[in-house]
Amino acid sequence: MTNLHPQQVSWLVENRVLLVVPPSILTREGVIEINDHLLQYLDTSTTPLVHSIWDDSHIKKFPPLSSQVKDFTFLKHPKQGWNVAFGINKLSALAANVVSQTFRARLRLVNNLEEAAAFLHDLDDTLPQVDEMLRLVTVSRI
Repeated sequence: MTNLHPQQVSWLVENRVLLVVPPSILTREGVIEINDHLLQYLDTSTTPLVHSIWDDSHIKKFPPLSSQVKDFTFLKHPKQGWNVAFGINKLSALAANVVSQTFRARLRLVNNLEEAAAFLHDLDDTLPQVDEMLRLVTVSRI
């Protein structure tokens, strides 16, 4: 296992929105570990849908697409809501689109964290306002 830093998968908004920050070198083992963490959060959430904001801005290397399709099983979880990713390069965007289409998962690629927070708030106005979500991200990274 890659021993993810505990805050690489964490609640941004308790039971509703997860923040996922993969390591710069994402291995197959890292994908499996992230998947396991996400499944735990989804299983324990008390809400019908859980959305995820993915900060992919640090990823420099990732495993083959075939292993991502096989190992990201959280996308089939009944509580899995939208995955909103930013900081993603073109090759990663292609991989993300293939994986999301394979699982028929909801995926939105945006330019930055502000757009990710705004997208989720537009979907569900009971979520915190964008500036509050950005403050929560800052707090979660301390």
